[in-house]
Amino acid sequence: AVDSNARALVVVASAGSGKTEVVARRIQRLLLEDSGGHGRVLALTYTVKAADELRARLDTRLGALARRVDSETIHGFAHSLLRAHGTRIGLPLEPELLARDEDRVELFRSWLGDRGDAEPEDLKSRLMGFDLARAKGERTDGLNDWLQALDDNGALDYPALLTRATELLTVGSARRQIRRLYTSIVVDEAQNLTKAQYDLLTELVSDHGEVVIPTMLVGDDKQSIVSFAGADPRLIGVF
Repeated sequence: AVDSNARALVVVASAGSGKTEVVARRIQRLLLEDSGGHGRVLALTYTVKAADELRARLDTRLGALARRVDSETIHGFAHSLLRAHGTRIGLPLEPELLARDEDRVELFRSWLGDRGDAEPEDLKSRLMGFDLARAKGERTDGLNDWLQALDDNGALDYPALLTRATELLTVGSARRQIRRLYTSIVVDEAQNLTKAQYDLLTELVSDHGEVVIPTMLVGDDKQSIVSFAGADPRLIGVF
């Protein structure tokens, strides 16, 4: 896995078997073999803690070369794309990110009230239902209203980071500019990918099913612990 030059590579192994070390060694090889010294590697992980741990491991192993690695969560990566390029899909220069459920409820309640619409019971639970549907790439009653409320207020929530970043990557000029940044991509804990995250990833790395940026997925399809949030370990096999 460290030495492979395959464009689409999957590593499936159990917990404690050294998957993150494989990720670090592969990134090290890719950077050392980049004679031009201009390529960047995008390393995507599931949690902020995992991204920080990988960054620390790479700092120790690579020294100055580690500056050419972007170690991010998928949501963090999506947010950075939208902050840099979101105006191309109609977002404000600095879109508001609604990180708390209380803020989402307040915005939705206000938007419904301005339209004269009745407020559904338990808006927070309703929004959480929308989150699960979006993670799975599904539609559900009332979701379009919530998406319109976000759009009308120039706001994003965490699920919208993924869908709007995926939308951004369908814009040819933006996709080409972003792709030029990265010579390789690695996704750790890939068993926790949701359909929405997978759609963002494949929009970034492939054209018509053909992988154009060498990409490695690393995970254990027996260890997905966030299926309640829409994770689908079968996506490793799909890739």
